[in-house]
Amino acid sequence: AAVLQDADGHKFLVDLKSTHGTYMDGKRLTPQTPVKWVAGVTASFGSGPKCEVVALGPTPEGDSGAASPPSKRARTSNGASSTGAGSEGSGAAGDAPEAASEPQS
Repeated sequence: AAVLQDADGHKFLVDLKSTHGTYMDGKRLTPQTPVKWVAGVTASFGSGPKCEVVALGPTPEGDSGAASPPSKRARTSNGASSTGAGSEGSGAAGDAPEAASEPQS
Protein backbone atom coordinates (compact mmCIF):
# COMPACT_ATOMS: atom_id res chain seq x y z
CA ALA A 1 0.00 0.00 0.00
CA ALA A 2 1.03 3.60 -0.42
CA VAL A 3 -0.05 6.83 1.22
CA LEU A 4 0.06 9.76 -1.19
CA GLN A 5 -0.25 13.46 -0.42
CA ASP A 6 -1.26 16.10 -2.97
CA ALA A 7 0.03 19.68 -3.06
CA ASP A 8 -2.88 20.80 -0.85
CA GLY A 9 -2.01 18.29 1.88
CA HIS A 10 -4.86 15.84 1.20
CA LYS A 11 -3.88 12.22 1.84
CA PHE A 12 -4.87 9.23 -0.31
CA LEU A 13 -4.46 5.51 0.35
CA VAL A 14 -3.73 3.14 -2.55
CA ASP A 15 -3.58 -0.66 -2.52
CA LEU A 16 -0.66 -1.79 -4.70
CA LYS A 17 -2.20 -5.15 -5.66
CA SER A 18 -1.42 -6.65 -2.25
CA THR A 19 -2.15 -10.32 -1.58
CA HIS A 20 -4.00 -9.80 1.71
CA GLY A 21 -5.64 -6.47 0.91
CA THR A 22 -5.74 -2.91 2.11
CA TYR A 23 -8.91 -1.84 3.93
CA MET A 24 -10.46 1.52 4.81
CA ASP A 25 -13.07 1.34 7.60
CA GLY A 26 -13.36 -2.41 6.96
CA LYS A 27 -13.99 -2.14 3.20
CA ARG A 28 -11.34 -3.61 0.89
CA LEU A 29 -9.86 -1.07 -1.51
CA THR A 30 -9.82 -1.65 -5.25
CA PRO A 31 -6.16 -2.10 -6.27
CA GLN A 32 -4.47 0.87 -7.98
CA THR A 33 -7.38 3.23 -7.10
CA PRO A 34 -6.51 6.17 -4.79
CA VAL A 35 -9.09 6.77 -2.03
CA LYS A 36 -9.07 9.98 0.03
CA TRP A 37 -8.05 9.28 3.64
CA VAL A 38 -9.36 11.75 6.22
CA ALA A 39 -9.08 11.99 10.00
CA GLY A 40 -11.13 9.43 11.88
CA VAL A 41 -11.07 6.86 9.08
CA THR A 42 -9.15 3.69 9.97
CA ALA A 43 -6.98 1.85 7.47
CA SER A 44 -5.83 -1.73 7.92
CA PHE A 45 -3.30 -3.74 5.98
CA GLY A 46 -3.89 -7.46 5.60
CA SER A 47 -6.29 -9.50 7.69
CA GLY A 48 -6.07 -11.89 10.60
CA PRO A 49 -3.71 -11.88 13.59
CA LYS A 50 -0.90 -9.95 11.82
CA CYS A 51 -3.13 -7.08 10.69
CA GLU A 52 -1.76 -3.52 11.01
CA VAL A 53 -4.26 -0.72 11.73
CA VAL A 54 -3.52 2.98 11.26
CA ALA A 55 -5.69 6.09 11.74
CA LEU A 56 -4.86 9.67 10.75
CA GLY A 57 -4.84 12.49 13.29
CA PRO A 58 -6.97 15.64 13.14
CA THR A 59 -7.85 17.13 9.77
CA PRO A 60 -6.23 20.51 8.98
CA GLU A 61 -8.65 23.43 9.37
CA GLY A 62 -10.61 24.09 6.20
CA ASP A 63 -10.34 20.53 4.81
CA SER A 64 -13.83 19.79 3.54
CA GLY A 65 -12.90 16.29 2.40
CA ALA A 66 -13.95 17.11 -1.18
CA ALA A 67 -10.92 16.62 -3.39
CA SER A 68 -10.21 14.50 -6.41
CA PRO A 69 -7.64 11.68 -6.19
CA PRO A 70 -4.08 12.42 -7.26
CA SER A 71 -3.00 11.63 -10.81
CA LYS A 72 -1.49 8.23 -11.62
CA ARG A 73 2.10 7.83 -10.49
CA ALA A 74 5.10 6.23 -12.14
CA ARG A 75 5.82 2.84 -10.58
CA THR A 76 9.19 1.25 -9.90
CA SER A 77 9.83 -2.41 -10.69
CA ASN A 78 8.77 -3.39 -7.14
CA GLY A 79 5.42 -1.60 -7.49
CA ALA A 80 6.28 1.34 -5.20
CA SER A 81 5.56 4.94 -6.15
CA SER A 82 8.47 6.71 -7.73
CA THR A 83 8.79 10.00 -5.86
CA GLY A 84 12.45 10.88 -5.69
CA ALA A 85 13.94 12.61 -2.65
CA GLY A 86 11.88 14.94 -0.54
CA SER A 87 9.79 15.12 2.56
CA GLU A 88 6.20 15.97 3.33
CA GLY A 89 5.46 19.65 2.86
CA SER A 90 8.66 20.41 0.94
CA GLY A 91 7.11 20.63 -2.54
CA ALA A 92 5.70 23.69 -4.18
CA ALA A 93 2.03 24.01 -5.07
CA GLY A 94 1.24 21.95 -8.15
CA ASP A 95 3.79 19.24 -7.41
CA ALA A 96 2.65 15.66 -7.81
CA PRO A 97 1.66 13.80 -4.62
CA GLU A 98 4.51 12.40 -2.57
CA ALA A 99 4.60 9.00 -0.92
CA ALA A 100 4.31 9.74 2.81
CA SER A 101 4.93 6.11 3.72
CA GLU A 102 4.66 2.76 2.05
CA PRO A 103 3.67 0.03 4.52
CA GLN A 104 4.09 -3.45 3.11
CA SER A 105 0.91 -5.49 2.68
